[in-house]
Amino acid sequence: MMSNLRSPKFLIVSDCAKRRSRLRERLIIEIAGHEILEAENCESALHLANEYGSELSEAVLELTDNRDRSRINKLVSSMDLRFEIDNDVSLVPPLICHLLEQITLLGLLDDDRLSPMSIALSESLSNAINHGNLELDSELRQEDESIYYDLAAARRVMWPYCDRKVHVFASYSKDRVKFVIRDEGPGFNVKKVKDPTDEDNLERIGGRGLLLIRAFMDEVSHNNRGNEITLVKYTSAGAELLARMTDPHSVIGAQSPAEAFSPVVGTSF
Repeated sequence: MMSNLRSPKFLIVSDCAKRRSRLRERLIIEIAGHEILEAENCESALHLANEYGSELSEAVLELTDNRDRSRINKLVSSMDLRFEIDNDVSLVPPLICHLLEQITLLGLLDDDRLSPMSIALSESLSNAINHGNLELDSELRQEDESIYYDLAAARRVMWPYCDRKVHVFASYSKDRVKFVIRDEGPGFNVKKVKDPTDEDNLERIGGRGLLLIRAFMDEVSHNNRGNEITLVKYTSAGAELLARMTDPHSVIGAQSPAEAFSPVVGTSF
């Protein structure tokens, strides 16, 4: 008896015929069982998307025409990315660049809001590596910072620290940008973090990371263990929706944030 199920389809979108041919040859091997479709521009891609709908499992987009790329990006309603990185602080800047590049491509936030966000991400990722996975105490920096950095270098190749990873989840939607960063360390008590604005702490080295993160993001929260931080920044559409939610005269005001905002699927690691 023949099955009524159709094979999943993979869409190649490229304005270069040779590139489409090479991608097809590679994908035939890598994704056996998929029917491979081709489109040379966004108009053709949209036509195929309308024709096959949910049968399209994935697509690879390689357009040299920036107008086509921009039009395709505007059609994205949401996007999730996941990363797993080693305890290598040199990976932090390129990872942040990649995360922020997606925001720009999707047109979710103005450029002037990206710089503060990059600082919040840098602090969060550095904390996950140094204080989370490598369990470095900030007190080591107060007398001699070289002790702190020497210990960090040693623990990067020392068990159990060397086996730990930092997990990064990024979710992009029309309403908000959300990052979840989790380390594999023992965690910490957020309430015990010293207030850097306190007069006794003004001359201390470091300790301002959480203050900056909270200043540059709209929402910041930690899990109970203290090894995961969630950062949220609302887009203009999301901020408007949030304002309407707090308006008692608005119909949407009766909804909870979970009901009003676009759902974020698969945030657990």
